[in-house]
Amino acid sequence: MKINFLILESLKNNDSYHDLAVEHQISHHDTLYEEDFNSETTNDTFGATNDEIPANHDPHIDNSDTADDRNVHHEDVSLCRSIRIRNAPTYLNDYQTNLAMHKSNYPISSYVSLARLSPHFKQVVLSLHTDNEPENYKIVAQQEKWKRAMQEELEALKQNATWSILPLPPNKTAIGFKWVYKTKYNVDGSVNRYKAQLVAKGYGQLEGLDYFETFSLVAKITTIRVLLSLVVINNWHLKQLDVNNAFLHGDLHDLHEEVYMQVPPGLARKKDHVCLLHKSIYGLKQASRQWYAKLSYFLISHGYKHATADHSLFLKFSHSKITTLLVYVDDVVLTGNDLDEISSITSLLHDTFKIKKFR
Repeated sequence: MKINFLILESLKNNDSYHDLAVEHQISHHDTLYEEDFNSETTNDTFGATNDEIPANHDPHIDNSDTADDRNVHHEDVSLCRSIRIRNAPTYLNDYQTNLAMHKSNYPISSYVSLARLSPHFKQVVLSLHTDNEPENYKIVAQQEKWKRAMQEELEALKQNATWSILPLPPNKTAIGFKWVYKTKYNVDGSVNRYKAQLVAKGYGQLEGLDYFETFSLVAKITTIRVLLSLVVINNWHLKQLDVNNAFLHGDLHDLHEEVYMQVPPGLARKKDHVCLLHKSIYGLKQASRQWYAKLSYFLISHGYKHATADHSLFLKFSHSKITTLLVYVDDVVLTGNDLDEISSITSLLHDTFKIKKFR
């Protein structure tokens, strides 16, 4: 294809000229003039006639490389690799993890400051960032503080008759377990205790074989607001109870659910022996449901009734006095104008489920 440039003859001998249309310098060595294409053959620069020029030949490219040069170029060819700069996902800029520093459009240090915190509370906040709970059992087993915490957990499970160790029946599969470690702090930032909790790997359970139903009620936020409003208006006595290891009290044998779990380290075991669970433990899919069923049966047997609008609220009437008990997972809010009943039910709950703290 001929490329025609309409230029002045007087500019042909100059080194370069300026094209105002495209605003860049064009060298005359890079310019092909119309007269170069008028003859039947090109000049010696091309070294071939018009008939011999290949269809894909580019007159601007020097094709005079020798065979050795072509081999060198061929050897230098490498696999194509992307040179795109890889960056972390942008949504991670909205998060702060521990004290890790990373570029953020809205760094939390620009909006949150510890300058106004008291020395004790500042120590608590900093300890939450710097102290990390262990995740590897092999490392934890070498630390005496965590070994004591795991032994306390196993002892509590044993006293609660959580399992029995026996051979694994045919056509049955034992689910795994995991130790979860947590450091509890006091209000001044000092360590209160080290807690180890045995958790079952419930994601390995099969529906219809290891469990049937998992739904469990929790208190509605509307119920909580109405109840607290009545406490303020009527000047009722208010108490909060925290059940120790609440999920461990749920029974499994009532539902004919056979759940087998591998024997955790620290217990005497034999080869091919597993734990047949009699009580639910944390991690099982039906754990919360079984705890609510056990607590609900206990309260109904002592004269309490479900509220019509919210079954997590239990009521007990005695003449002109009322006692209410609201359940939110393992937390219980106890209030009313019958102080004798409040004291009585608190003692019964403590004797049956071991109340960890009550305020």
